[in-house]
Amino acid sequence: MPVIDKRLHLVIDGDLEATHSIAGANASCLLVNTAEGTTVSGTGAFIGNGIIRDTNEDVPEGQFPCLLRNTAANFTCTGVTFAKIPQIGLHLFGADPAVILRCSFTGGPAVYGDTAHFGIRAAGCSQLVITGNRFYPDANSGMQVQGILLSGCSESVISH
Repeated sequence: MPVIDKRLHLVIDGDLEATHSIAGANASCLLVNTAEGTTVSGTGAFIGNGIIRDTNEDVPEGQFPCLLRNTAANFTCTGVTFAKIPQIGLHLFGADPAVILRCSFTGGPAVYGDTAHFGIRAAGCSQLVITGNRFYPDANSGMQVQGILLSGCSESVISH
């Protein structure tokens, strides 16, 4: 999986699509950001390969399959689409602060099994601003169980 390890402004005006399983036994992501101050923006999309992971077995916290994982401070994501979500669209793990604005999240399972699916999942974060995001079913009525899940987060603002 590609890792951004230096501050970057990534503009996505096309599609970044998974061509391999991001929902296998060794859960991974389409892209991981570990660099403080990174911004992801544009009108393009992160697109999973359509494989839905429906178990939490043997997956440590912070390593659930997702399209974009951020573990760094001062992260901003604006305007992009997350589609065909394997389990999580955007995973914020220990990111203080982070701003997520006007993103769209589509897809997820049509029938739910042993695990939940999220558009945005944040764990161990503070000072989050999550606003203007939209959550939609896909063509097969697949959708996330929850649009946003905050776990162990504080001092955050979430709005429409």
